[in-house]
Amino acid sequence: MKTTMTISVDKDLKEAFSIFSREMGTTPTNLMNMMMKNTVNRRDYDVSGFEIEAFSKDEKESLLTNKSIQKSMAKLSFIA
Repeated sequence: MKTTMTISVDKDLKEAFSIFSREMGTTPTNLMNMMMKNTVNRRDYDVSGFEIEAFSKDEKESLLTNKSIQKSMAKLSFIA
């Protein structure tokens, strides 16, 4: 049985993730499902181990300095 999950993300991040997904030959939904399954199976979520090879150095820097993403990362750190 499938269900729908609604999340809020930065517009630029959504677009970059969609492009990355297409470059990987899949969809954002498939990538999110894989990440969620991996997180549940491992009972752990380590964002430091992710590499975003499809992004340029400037794009990575933009994501790392994005205030919305920094707030989300702070929340994850607080939960851990």
